[in-house]
Amino acid sequence: MQETNRPAKPLVLYRSPVSGHAHRAELFLGLLGLPYRLVDVDLRGGEQRSEAFLRLNPFGQVPVLDDDGVVVGDSNAILVYLATRYD
Repeated sequence: MQETNRPAKPLVLYRSPVSGHAHRAELFLGLLGLPYRLVDVDLRGGEQRSEAFLRLNPFGQVPVLDDDGVVVGDSNAILVYLATRYD
């Protein structure tokens, strides 16, 4: 088995626990054995429309992956990014 690259620090996955798209990204992080931390976004409270979150993803959607400043804001794009970068 080919050894994967390792991130310098844990990746950050912004998600909602009820989002199937975020769950898919979280599963793939686990399958790749990458260190990550989860940040729950309060969708009911409108946190995805906050100025801070919109800087991460102007569409105001989860999931969003932050890999030490490389920000990817679509679940399919996250999967492609992770597979390309770390597998």
